[in-house]
Formats: sequence, C-alpha cells, structure tokens
Amino acid sequence: MNNLIPSVLVSIGLSLGGFLIGQGFVRMKQLDQIVEVRGLDEKLVEANEATWDISFSLSGNNLQEMTTRLTQKQTSLKEYLLSQGFTRDEFQASAITTNDNHANHYGNKLPADRFTVRTKVMIGTKQVQKITEIYENSGQLPLEGLVREQSSVQYYFTDLNAVKPEMLKNATASAREAAESFARDSGSKLGGIKSATQGLFSITSPYANWDDATSKMKKVRVVTRVSYFLE
Repeated sequence: MNNLIPSVLVSIGLSLGGFLIGQGFVRMKQLDQIVEVRGLDEKLVEANEATWDISFSLSGNNLQEMTTRLTQKQTSLKEYLLSQGFTRDEFQASAITTNDNHANHYGNKLPADRFTVRTKVMIGTKQVQKITEIYENSGQLPLEGLVREQSSVQYYFTDLNAVKPEMLKNATASAREAAESFARDSGSKLGGIKSATQGLFSITSPYANWDDATSKMKKVRVVTRVSYFLE
C-alpha cells in the first residue's frame, strides 16, 4: 500500500505534465498561425531611352567602288541625323562586311552580283520623342540606291528607382488589405508581420499583342509576399 501511493503520484504527475506540455504545444501552434498574402501594384510609364538600328547594303561586282560608296552613305546618314539634333556620342557605326555571293552560292546559276557589302548605324539616346518622330519619317533618310535591310526602334524604361518606393508602398498596402479580409472572414484578428519579400519588378508592354521592345509605353509590375500572424 505504501509503495502504491508514490506510484500513483508519479503517474498523476506524468499525466499532468503531459497535459501541460500538450497545452503548451497548442498555445504555441495558435500563436504561430499565419496567413500569407500577395500584394500587387502596376503602373504605366513611358520609355525614357531608345535605340535605333539602321542596317543597309549594296550589291555589285566592283568591290572597291561599292565599299567607298557605302562608306560615303554611312557618313551622309550620320551627318543627317546630327542635323536633326542627335549628338556624336549617341552614335555607333559598325564596320563594313563583305559577302562573296559566288563563293557562298549553291546551285548551277551564279548570282549576277558577286559581292554584297553591308554596314549598320546605331543610335542610343534619351531623346525618345525625337527618335520616334524621325523614325516615323525615315523615308527621308539619305539612303537612295541602297537596300535597307533593317530599321527598328526599341524602347526601354530604366528609371525604376523613380517609381519603386511608391509601388512597393502600394503593393504592401494591397497585401495588408487582402490579409485583413482573410482575418475577418476567418474570425481572426490580424497581427504583426512575420516575414516579407519584395518580389521582382517586371517591365513589359501594356498589351499582350504588343512586342515588349517596340512598345514606347511600358507596364511596370511588382508583387510582394507578406506573412502576417493571426491572433
């Protein structure tokens, strides 16, 4: 009988300890209840930089004469664009390349023109409106007698720091609004932030059927992910 009493007390103590530990786990689990939400913000902006690649070629049989003529055209094009308000620092001209059409030909009949010479002029500028206006009237470029192989303008938005703080603020507010809505619906109260990630900014065309690079308008988008405690 005397031995039975200590055994009972030990058993009760273990049971009570287990109960308390179990309750501790429950309380800890309740404190760790969280909701993870995402906040979104989008903003339409206009490109602040642009590039224009203009490539052209000439075919014939007198290689020296063709190379001289193409060099002159390249110079004329640069001078014309300088007269429209661009600066020399905004230009980059590629070297002239030569293709031997006879050497690279497959078939029985050789092309009439043995050589094709090519070159390119590239402009990189922050004068977005100016480059757009001249591009839209690119028929006036002094490239008579040449084959214009490519002429395309690509637009970029590089001033992300100008819109980043406001967009992050809006995305975070959007995330909190979603978390508060969830807390109300679940009968809980929203607590503090457990963790947060900024997410990545993306810059695309505002319309799905527009090419990202050739669209002057851009859509900046950011998604934040925030975890809140629920009380």
